[in-house]
Amino acid sequence: MPAGSNYDPEGKAGLAELTAALVGEGTRQRTAEQLESELDKLGSSVRFSAGRNYSKLMVSTLTKNLGETLKIAREQLEDPAFNQADFDRVKRQVLEGITFDHNSPQWMARQATREVLYGGTRWEQPSDGTTESVKRLTLDDVKAFYKTHYTPKGASMVRSVILVNLSF
Repeated sequence: MPAGSNYDPEGKAGLAELTAALVGEGTRQRTAEQLESELDKLGSSVRFSAGRNYSKLMVSTLTKNLGETLKIAREQLEDPAFNQADFDRVKRQVLEGITFDHNSPQWMARQATREVLYGGTRWEQPSDGTTESVKRLTLDDVKAFYKTHYTPKGASMVRSVILVNLSF
């Protein structure tokens, strides 16, 4: 879906990534733990992430469990709970990640490169935001971003099949 960090409103860097993380939490019908338990039984995973231009829903499953796994993915995508407690916890995790990542030499080098190449544009900002920008984000910001960008308009589907034959 066209819902990556390039769609973050001015001053709200990190909103796309925080939204993707929250969509992957619980739904109004089931908690994140219940969803993960069901996915574990199926040997499946459903993950949401955000990049610069797109937010992604990634599904991994056995062919025989595809239908059930897609039902869970659809529930997460179409009916996220957006609970305040989940928001507070995920936001804390994002802030901890920023504190850790942004102090690494690799991150600092990438940021310096972005500043030289893209100074003064939105490309200069780190896609996960800054401590200051993420601290300002609210659950209402996440809900508004979701409502605006998590739609079929402009979305595309890429199907990748990997066949693995395990024989010992």
